[in-house]
Amino acid sequence: MVLTGASVLINKKGRLTAISLGAFLLLINLLHHGYLVANGWHTPLFWTAAMLDLAITCGVFILAGDLCEEEVSL
Repeated sequence: MVLTGASVLINKKGRLTAISLGAFLLLINLLHHGYLVANGWHTPLFWTAAMLDLAITCGVFILAGDLCEEEVSL
């Protein structure tokens, strides 16, 4: 996460690292919260935590979409 933040700030491969971080967070969230929600679907705390982490993950993807791609000249 620290490396992704630094990459975005200096605008070196920011989009690629943000997409990679978003994919990593999505996978971790699905594995962790998927298990918790599947085994305790009636517990509101599990749903709240899952939605909060999903919102953070979506924010990373929104950031990746707003970053401009480096222009490549051939």
